[in-house]
This record gives sequence, structure tokens and C-alpha cells, in this order.
Amino acid sequence: MSVLSDQSIFAAMKQDGPFAVEDSVSLDRPFSRWHREWVRRLIADQVQTTKYRAVRSQIFNLLQVHDFAAIQRLLSDEQRKRACREQAHRLIARLFNIEVEIHQIQTKLHEFAATADEVIDYLRNKVLTPYAPQFEISNEIATTMDPVDLLLIIFDDRYHMKVRFEARRKLVLMNLAGAIDQRERGEKGSVPFFISIKGV
Repeated sequence: MSVLSDQSIFAAMKQDGPFAVEDSVSLDRPFSRWHREWVRRLIADQVQTTKYRAVRSQIFNLLQVHDFAAIQRLLSDEQRKRACREQAHRLIARLFNIEVEIHQIQTKLHEFAATADEVIDYLRNKVLTPYAPQFEISNEIATTMDPVDLLLIIFDDRYHMKVRFEARRKLVLMNLAGAIDQRERGEKGSVPFFISIKGV
């Protein structure tokens, strides 16, 4: 399978699909001209439409919201974010078959995040040295270890486009790290959540 195919776990980072990171995020303007054009392109491809709906459902479940407008409200509600993190950690633990206490789940997620950062460091310093500046990890992403916080960054227009892309990249690599960890433990389970973002 090609790394760039629609079935690849890295399809989430393609900038020519429905999950491309744009210059700005506009969750509160669903009927803008840009959104109408985006929907027109999306429904022209049934496979992408199905994938989008599945990923949207996963994101809503993880963030415990019913629509994108609720994500906008969640960005500024610290109390709801704390509750969201706790619930999301339990959900992710079930999906990766991690049967431990909540603080141990957090430790495991931090391990996945550290692995994701190490992969980027390796690519930047060894494999793709001539392109090192493009692979530089911003401070915001390097210090963010929680998948919910990374997911919210993707939807937060206060962050630069590059930072939002890095958040998505880190989530995809955390997903891969979690899947490898699960396989090494000999566990079988459902497709990992964030973001089976083989699509986002």
C-alpha cells in the first residue's frame, strides 16, 4: 500500500483532500461560500464523503459534542475540557485495550506523544535533513501531550496553519504508536480512534 494512498494511515495529512488544513478555521460560518464549495467537492466523491462522515462521528464522540459549533464553545470552556479529557482517555484506553487506572492511561498517552515527537526529530535530523526547517516542531505542539488538546488545536483559529497541521501530524503518529503498542502486547481490538484519522 502506498504511503500516499487513501487507505494509508497518513492520508490524514494530505493537503488535497477533505481534511486539508486551511489558512483559517470558520466553525461558526457553515453557510459561507467557501463551505458551499467545499461540500460540493466532497459529495462528488462518495468514498471521501463516507470517510468524512465516519471521522466526523469519531471526533464528535471523542469531544462529546453534537456539532462543530459546540467545538467552538468548548475551546474557551476549561471545565468542560477537563471533563472531556477524562472521558476521552477512558474511550481511547478501551479502543487500545489499555486496562489500567486513569493516571496510567495518561502516562501511556504521554508515551505515544513522546514517540510521535521522536519520529519527527528523527526525520528532521537524519532522513530529511535538507528540509529540517519544514519539519521543525513548534513549542505549542512539542509541549502538548494530550490527544484532546491536540484535536482542539486543529479547530482553533488562534493558531497558525502550520501549528494546526503539526497537531494533526502528531495525532496521526500517536495513533500509529498506539497501534504498534497494542500489537506488541498481542491485543486485538477495533481500529484505533484518533483518528483512525485515516482520514482526518
